[in-house]
Amino acid sequence: MPAKAARRPHGNENGRLRARLEELQETLRAIRSGEVDALVVETAGEHQVFTLKSADQTYRLMVEEMQEGAATLSHDGVVLYSNPFLAALLDLPLEAVLGAPLSGFLDEQGAISVSGLLRAAESGVSRGEVSFRRGEVFVPTQLSLTLLSLDGISVYCMIVTDLTERRRREEERAQLEREKLARAAAEETSRLKDEFLATLSHELRSPLNAIVAWSHVLCQPGLDPATAGRAVQAIDRNARAQAQLVADMLDVSGIVTGKFQMRLGPVRLSDVIESAADTVRPAARAKGIRLELAIDPAAGPVLGDASRLQQVIWNLLSNAIRFAPEGGRVQVRMENTGSCIELSVTDDGPGFDAAFLPHVFDRFRQADSSSTRRHGGLGLGLAIVRHLVELHGGTVEARNHEDRTGAVLTVRLPRQQGSSADTAPAEQVPSP
Repeated sequence: MPAKAARRPHGNENGRLRARLEELQETLRAIRSGEVDALVVETAGEHQVFTLKSADQTYRLMVEEMQEGAATLSHDGVVLYSNPFLAALLDLPLEAVLGAPLSGFLDEQGAISVSGLLRAAESGVSRGEVSFRRGEVFVPTQLSLTLLSLDGISVYCMIVTDLTERRRREEERAQLEREKLARAAAEETSRLKDEFLATLSHELRSPLNAIVAWSHVLCQPGLDPATAGRAVQAIDRNARAQAQLVADMLDVSGIVTGKFQMRLGPVRLSDVIESAADTVRPAARAKGIRLELAIDPAAGPVLGDASRLQQVIWNLLSNAIRFAPEGGRVQVRMENTGSCIELSVTDDGPGFDAAFLPHVFDRFRQADSSSTRRHGGLGLGLAIVRHLVELHGGTVEARNHEDRTGAVLTVRLPRQQGSSADTAPAEQVPSP
């Protein structure tokens, strides 16, 4: 029996706590339902009364002083309440905002956006960006809308955040990023030009040294005819190489300054291909490279400059022969695809490095720009090819073989329409 007597005080205490909890729960229910007008709170030595009106006043003061726009809207979008920050954002007196439709402070698109946000708020909080009219300018803002029920009347609670400062910071970051990219591009261009100048000096010096050396040989007394013949051939070969370098640089100069000229007329690409192939055959023969032509006889003419198109094909063939291995193969294929003439040059060399492939047609770019590179040249040939092809209204692309080694360069030129074009006079076209 003593054990039972000891448990009674705990039971009484639990009962009092349970009764107090029920009292608090009933108080909260009464506050939420609007049945209570004031709360009496016991403090040290005194009772303090908090009316619900004074609690509302505290929240109202918070809203009045907050650094974001706040407003309540009627169901049809009329401003029922606005805090001073929203009025200041609109650069209007508070009385000009109250009772006015919110759409009056927006442009047509903004009014449509707010209308959609109001509909979306019926099923939950909706957020979106709109611009408010402030005099002659518009202020970017973000809206947050919530549908509330006050005394049985539905109103929208709207919070407006001014995005001007955020947009300014974003623009500053974007400007810094653009400047960073511009600096990087300028540094890269400067580096490429430095590499180009180093390559240019090397490429010009090499044939010049050979010309000077063989010229000294020719000046020797008693020179046998065989050696003299070799000297003349070497001087001729290196002089032509140097002339080609100068021609490439002049072409690039014309491209950059917009003084590149073309004379357009009907051109049979098959004839141009044969002529370019005849030019590079000695170089292909020297490396034991098979030069194969597969030309569609039904391919019609194109409108272009025959000499410039021959330059395009010569550059493509020279590039393929340069990188094809000894005893390899270079193939030229031309076919009519309907709307255009497609010309492709393929080789069985190492192909393009994946990192270099996007820059194949850039000026001053070479996959290997070191002074010990295996293949010579200034890295201008394919850049000139792209410009010439684009002047003819065509496109050029480079890729590697998928199933074997080697590169594929494909040119697509618009096919000349109508037979009357065959007799059309040549037209002079400047570079853009």
